[in-house]
Amino acid sequence: MSDAECAVAYLLDYHNIDNSALDELIARSFDFIGWKSRKARRGGPYDFEFFLNEAEHDNGQKEIYGQAVNFSGEDVITLICARRETARY
Repeated sequence: MSDAECAVAYLLDYHNIDNSALDELIARSFDFIGWKSRKARRGGPYDFEFFLNEAEHDNGQKEIYGQAVNFSGEDVITLICARRETARY
């Protein structure tokens, strides 16, 4: 079983994620294709830097919360954090 399949099984089994929420979760994962992390050159053992590998990134149009544009991973995080519902979690 792949890492992605394990993650989906975990969400379905332990967090009662329904199919529509799972579809949204899978759609959001495409927003982060091409994002990588690496250990920061300076800093502690938990310091990482994130960067975008443009060649791997999905630059197509995506829809989130009724808005359809070419979202980056940063845009998705901003949209999610701006929602009042996010504070509950």
